Amino acid sequence: MDNFITQQASAQVEADLCNSGWCCAERNESPGPKDWVTCELSSGRGLIKAGIIAVVVVIRRPAGLWWILTADVRSGKLSLVIRVEELSITVGSFSLSKVGFEVDTGQYAILMGRTGSGKTTILESVCGLKTISSGRIVLMDRDVTHLKPGLRGIGFVPQEGALFPTMTVRDQIGFALEIRKWKKSDIEQRVQELADLLGIEHLLKRKPLGLSGGERQRIALGRALAAHPGVLCLDEPLSALDEATRDEMYALLKSVQQRTGVTTLHITHSRTEARLLADVVFRVEDGRVAQVDQETILDEPESPSSVSDLDRIEA
Repeated sequence: MDNFITQQASAQVEADLCNSGWCCAERNESPGPKDWVTCELSSGRGLIKAGIIAVVVVIRRPAGLWWILTADVRSGKLSLVIRVEELSITVGSFSLSKVGFEVDTGQYAILMGRTGSGKTTILESVCGLKTISSGRIVLMDRDVTHLKPGLRGIGFVPQEGALFPTMTVRDQIGFALEIRKWKKSDIEQRVQELADLLGIEHLLKRKPLGLSGGERQRIALGRALAAHPGVLCLDEPLSALDEATRDEMYALLKSVQQRTGVTTLHITHSRTEARLLADVVFRVEDGRVAQVDQETILDEPESPSSVSDLDRIEA
């Protein structure tokens, strides 16, 4: 934190917080139930919500990208960004029981498992795309278990990218910002920032037809990052790419994570991806999730290539 350049939230970040149920107020008197007051941290300025023992630190990284992290006031430490508690999911004859794991602020977490183990189901539950039977999902100190996907503060990259066929790359990246009613000038600035970061400035006027797999995944990543998510979720983003393109994407994903600090949950069956990208590795096995030693993963054979878990279950 000491190396970060911290500032108070911009008007747009404040608006995004309010759209997600958090309201900001720059004032020194006693706050109301939905108000925020500024407070001093050793790492810079942050915002604190009345009744919540946590601080939201708005960080401007050297790349000029804004990210929102939380800190525990009592300890002064950054808190967990992803916390899954006692999660149970049932789909037909398939079930996951009492799944739990935690990811610290800024970590790159890999969730591994064989085809049909439930790893994609867990990711989609975190994103709000799958209904859970019981349990709790907490993101950035907010219980989002029953929130709609758009209110969870997550950027999501599906396995095949899922780009809109009729939109230009520029419009793809700015789509989430238009929905949030950003100003056109702010959308253009944000699109340009991400195009520079991802090396796709020369593609901004193109449409998806004719783009390579690596280019499509870069665009999907830009779209997911556009609205400053606190969490980035990736569903086997490299599985359909050739070896050379995968090598490029390893370097890009690591660079994005290091430059932005966004907490990431990445689904894969690949030991190589775990070795090159992960700060922490979890494995789904027999309906449960457990953290595993990364050295252990390196000694195991690669799992077969995987499609979405539910594709196999529903087939």
